[in-house]
Amino acid sequence: NVMAGASESCESYIYAPGNWKSAVVDIPTKGPLGDRHGTIMERIRDIITGQVHYLIDISLYPGKEIELPERTPFMCRDVTFELSWQGDGPLGLVIVDENNVAVGEAVADNVSQQTLELDQLGEGDYRAVIVQLGEAEREISYTLDYSWKQSMREDSANSLMNAAEGAVLASLTNSPLLYTPADDFYGDIENVLNKLGVDHVYYVDIGNQSDDSIRSELRRICSIKKEYHDLVDMYNDIRGWTEENDIVFTTIDPWTTWRAEELKPAEEKDGALYLGSAAYLAAHHGAPLMAVDMHPPLSRAVTWHTEWWKEHATRDDEPNVGAMYLTSKEAYDFLDELGFDKPGERESIVTVAGQFDIGVSWDRAFVGAATPGRLIGTPVDTSQWASRSAFYPAMIYANPAVSQETVNLINGSKSTRKLSGLLNIEKPSQEETFRAPVLASYMTYAHRFNERAGDYWDFQYTTNTGITPFYQPSTDPIDQGVLAEYGKYGSYYPDLSETEVVPFYLEKCGYEMAYATNFSATMENLNRGVIAWFETTHGFMENSGSLAFWNPHGAPGFFGVNVSLPTIEPNPWRGYELYLPGWLDGSTEEPDVLSQSQRLGLDIVPAKASDLPLADLLPILKRTGYDGIIITVLFGRLRTKDYTGYEMEEAMENLHSMGFNALSCLISNTYMHLSLIRHGCVWQVIDPWETSWYSAFASEMFARDLALGKNVGQAYTDSILHTGIGYLTKDWWWDIKENLCYFGDPDISMWSPKHSWDKPESLDSGTIHGHAPFGATDYPEDADEGGFSMIIGIGLILIVAAAGAYLGWKYKQRKS
Repeated sequence: NVMAGASESCESYIYAPGNWKSAVVDIPTKGPLGDRHGTIMERIRDIITGQVHYLIDISLYPGKEIELPERTPFMCRDVTFELSWQGDGPLGLVIVDENNVAVGEAVADNVSQQTLELDQLGEGDYRAVIVQLGEAEREISYTLDYSWKQSMREDSANSLMNAAEGAVLASLTNSPLLYTPADDFYGDIENVLNKLGVDHVYYVDIGNQSDDSIRSELRRICSIKKEYHDLVDMYNDIRGWTEENDIVFTTIDPWTTWRAEELKPAEEKDGALYLGSAAYLAAHHGAPLMAVDMHPPLSRAVTWHTEWWKEHATRDDEPNVGAMYLTSKEAYDFLDELGFDKPGERESIVTVAGQFDIGVSWDRAFVGAATPGRLIGTPVDTSQWASRSAFYPAMIYANPAVSQETVNLINGSKSTRKLSGLLNIEKPSQEETFRAPVLASYMTYAHRFNERAGDYWDFQYTTNTGITPFYQPSTDPIDQGVLAEYGKYGSYYPDLSETEVVPFYLEKCGYEMAYATNFSATMENLNRGVIAWFETTHGFMENSGSLAFWNPHGAPGFFGVNVSLPTIEPNPWRGYELYLPGWLDGSTEEPDVLSQSQRLGLDIVPAKASDLPLADLLPILKRTGYDGIIITVLFGRLRTKDYTGYEMEEAMENLHSMGFNALSCLISNTYMHLSLIRHGCVWQVIDPWETSWYSAFASEMFARDLALGKNVGQAYTDSILHTGIGYLTKDWWWDIKENLCYFGDPDISMWSPKHSWDKPESLDSGTIHGHAPFGATDYPEDADEGGFSMIIGIGLILIVAAAGAYLGWKYKQRKS
C-alpha cells in the first residue's frame, strides 16, 4: 500500500498436487487509500533507478493428514481442536473437509500449543492436517485433542421442517395448515375437518416420528392422500407442481446478533429463526425450502463461508477463489442429484439468513450457474423484506415516482472552467420536475477510460467476456449512439464512463434522470421518491458504514483535513477533481483534472497540462495525461466528506421500495446497509469487499440489461460476469476485487414506463380462492360435502418438549 509499504502475504492449502503458479496483480480500488504497492521512499528509489523490484518468496510446509475417526454429527457446533507436541516445533493445524476445503487453521509460529475454535462443522468426514512450520532436528511427537457438541437433535429439526416445508406445501395446494402433537391427535382437528368439509389430507411427518394412532384417527374422518416422511420427496412434488427449479436456502440456526461498529458476531438469539420468512418466500417462488443443516453436503459446503465471514467481516481479506469454487460445486452437485440443475438454465437461488448464520460469500459463489439473491437482517427484517418483495408489483405504485404524474427533486448544477480559471455555473442546482425519476449520485467514477486514460496508462481494459469497451462494435441496436457525445457514432460497447452511459440506457426505459452529489440533497430526493438510486463514490465499512458525498465548504475531508476552497458549487450534477486554483481546476464539464502519478501512486498530476501545446515534447509535461478516474486516492477527496450510516439512517424516511445500485467499496452488511433495507429499499447491488474501478462497466451493463427487459437478478448476474469471476462456470479472471453481491429477490422486475404493468387491484372484502382474509361468514363445505384438501403438520408440541428437554441436558453437561 502506498501509505504502509509493499509487504503482503497470502497462503493456501494445496488442494491438489501438481504445478502451481503465483502472480502479482495491482488493482486500483475505491477503498479509503486505494491499493498501491510500495512506500513513498520505495517509489522514489524506483524512480531514480528506473526499475521496480518485486520479490516473491514462496514457502512450502510439509504436513501429515489424519482422518478424524468420528464422523461429525448433525448440527455439530462449538468445535475445539488442541494440538500439542514435544520436541522441536512449532507445528500448525489445518482442518479440511471431504473436498479439501480448509475450513479452519491455527498456524501461529510463536506458540507452544495450537488451539482452533470453530462455531460449526458440517456433517461428514473431516481431516486434520498437521503442518511443520519450522526446521526440526528430530522427529516430533504430537497429540491432537478435539471436542464438539450437537446443538439440536435431528428429531427436533424434523419437527421444525414439518412446519416450514408444510407451510410451503399448504400454500401451493391452497390448503389450510393444521398442527398436532406426534403422539396425540388433537380433538379440535376433527371439528375443523368437518367444518371445512375436508375429504383428504397430505400428512407431513419428516422422519416418520408420529404414532400410528394419529393416522387411524385421520382415516376415520377422511382419506390420507399422501404421507411425507422425507424432505426430498416434498422437494420433488413442489417442483413437479410448479415446474420451477428455484431454490430458497435458509438455516435452522437462530439469528446471530452482531456488533455494528466492530463488525463481529455476538450471541445467538434463542428462538429467532428464519424459517417463517424463508418459507413465505419459497411459497412465493413455487420453490422448496432447503435448510442447509438438513443435508450433509449443504452443511459442509456452507461451513467455510460462515466461518470465513465471521473471521473476515472486518474486510481484511477477499474470498479464497479455490474455496469459493469447491464449496459451491459441492452444493451444486447435491442440487444436480435432486434434479434442480436444469441444463442450459439458471435457477433463481435466494438465501434467507443473517450474515453470520450463512456467510455472505455463499451467494456470490453461485453467480453464473444461478441467479442468486440474499435477504439479511433479523428474522423480523427478512419477514418484512420478503413481503415487500412479493408485493413489489403493488407496492411500487405507492412510490410517488410512480403514483404521481411528476415529482419535484433537487437537481445538480452544471459548470465550466473559464480560461481565466474562474468557475462558471451554467445552470444552478435547483428544484425541477421529473417523471418516473431515477437518482444518480456520482462522486468517484470512471470517465472516458479506454478513450483517454488508455494512452496515460498504456493499456486498454478488456472484460472477462472479451469486450474492449469504446473500441468494440456492437450488433445490438440498443448501443446505437452511446458514444456520440464524444464524437464516435454508430453502435459500440460503451466506454467506462458511468455518468454518461448509465443514464443513456436508463432513459431508454423511460426514466428521467435526476442528479445530486451532496448529502442533504441526495437524502431529500430519496425521501421524496425515486424508483432507484445509482451511486458511485468512496465507501468504508467502519463506524456503521460510510459514504463520501460532495462537500466543498471547508468541512472535514479525507483524514479530517480541513480545506477552504476559492470556488464553491454546492451540489454539482457530478463530482470533479481539485487542482490548483485556476485553469487546471475541475468542473462538471471536465471532471478529470487530477491524475494518479504512474510512479508515486498519488493523485498529483495535472491532467489538463497534457492538452498544452508541445506537451509531448517537454519532459515536465510528457508524463501528464488523463487517468480516467475521478477523485482517486488522496487530494481529490478534499472536496468530499464521509457520512456515516448513523447520519444516513437519521436522514432517511420512507424509501418507497426503491432499488440501490452502488459501486462503493466495503459497505454491504453494515448498519448503513441494514438501514436502507429497514426504510424500504427492496433490492441492492452492493459490495462487501473492495471494488475495482472496472465495476463501472458492470454498472453500465446492468442498466443496459434493464433496458433490454431483464429482471434485476438477471441484469446483476450478467453484468458482474463481464468484470468478475464466474466460480461455478470456471470463468477465471485476474480481477478478484469484482465481487459485487445482490441482496433481494432476484426475480423482481424493476418498474419502468417501458416495462410496466397495470396497478394491481386491492380488495377490502370478500374471499380470495376460498380464503376469507376479512373474516368468514359461512362454511359452504360444512360436514358431509367435501372438496378441500388439507396439510397436517406433525410436531408443534414435540418442538417445544424436545427443545426444552435438550436445553436442560446441554446445561447439565456444561455444568459438570
